[in-house]
Amino acid sequence: MRAQIAITRNGITQASSDKSPPEGGLLARRTNGDFLISLHRHVSETALVQMMRSLRALYPGFEMSLEIAGNITRHLSRQDTCLRLALRALGILERVNEPLFMSNLEIYDRKRPPTPACCRKTF
Repeated sequence: MRAQIAITRNGITQASSDKSPPEGGLLARRTNGDFLISLHRHVSETALVQMMRSLRALYPGFEMSLEIAGNITRHLSRQDTCLRLALRALGILERVNEPLFMSNLEIYDRKRPPTPACCRKTF
């Protein structure tokens, strides 16, 4: 038996017949006894969260494989797969918000007096 679903960048789940995941999304494919989840190289955190929600319907001991950037990890439990997807989603969110935490502190040098705000170097 064969079935597959695609989850788009915006988290929309739909039936699919493609061999690769949609742009920014992922593809879950079941063929006979094998279950493979393939991630697009620029998968969105929304698609990852939606996949974790979908995996809750599976038996906890159900084994699956996860393909990330061409590397396939086999014999993962539902919990292991969800953990990997969650860590990837968290990494995406951290990279998106990283500029918000950048600092504009001036480097202090005892030999030079502080410079006016208009002339400061920022890093």
